[in-house]
Amino acid sequence: METAKLIFDFLGPDPTEMRQFIHDVWPENPDANVLDLASGNGDHLFGFIDKPVASVTVVDNSEEALRLLLERHSNHKQLISPICADLGTWACDRKYDVVHMGDNSIQMFASYKDQFNIIKTMASCLSDKGFGLLNVTPVTERQIMEYCVEPKRITTVKNGGETVEVFGQIKVDVFNQDLIMYFSISRDGIEEGRSTCRCRMLLKHEIEEMVKAAGLKVVQVRHRKLKRGNDSYYYLLQLNQ
Repeated sequence: METAKLIFDFLGPDPTEMRQFIHDVWPENPDANVLDLASGNGDHLFGFIDKPVASVTVVDNSEEALRLLLERHSNHKQLISPICADLGTWACDRKYDVVHMGDNSIQMFASYKDQFNIIKTMASCLSDKGFGLLNVTPVTERQIMEYCVEPKRITTVKNGGETVEVFGQIKVDVFNQDLIMYFSISRDGIEEGRSTCRCRMLLKHEIEEMVKAAGLKVVQVRHRKLKRGNDSYYYLLQLNQ
């Protein structure tokens, strides 16, 4: 199972809705060199790829996701440079005018230290007058209550030529701010596979602490109420010079 896609289907906002949000918050920076972190299969690139950008470097740890990204954006292939790397160890070797991390990806890193390191990476990649864009979309109490009691069918997928059901369930560790998601595949009511994803729920004051400690400042926070009930936020960041 492609866990990242399941998470998005499970708790994420409507992709079209997020593309519009990205489009609306994107800084006016003609001919910008863009760095997109945790790009996945490139869905959120539709929010800015038609902007006047000079280049887009995409970084993700999945070769398959990057292959799909290039297929989906074949008409912009000349702009895109893919890098397959683990963001936990990847070192940026140049500066960018816009550094973007969307799809609530920051919360997919399982510890405060890992999340802080990502924000430090954003800072290390930014040009002097560049902008960082960081999306955070907290899970709602309704979503937690809906999926915490028992596994619930969230989608169907093709597996070995047959259609199987995918179920999801949430467990919350409030003390450690952990959101644990369990996914299972069932065929004819019999479970055939299972995967787990642990996410760390970021608090507002932690984001502000991390940003400041990384040498950045919050220029603006943009908010949008999504159809699923989530409050989604984009933090616009710059170097604190």
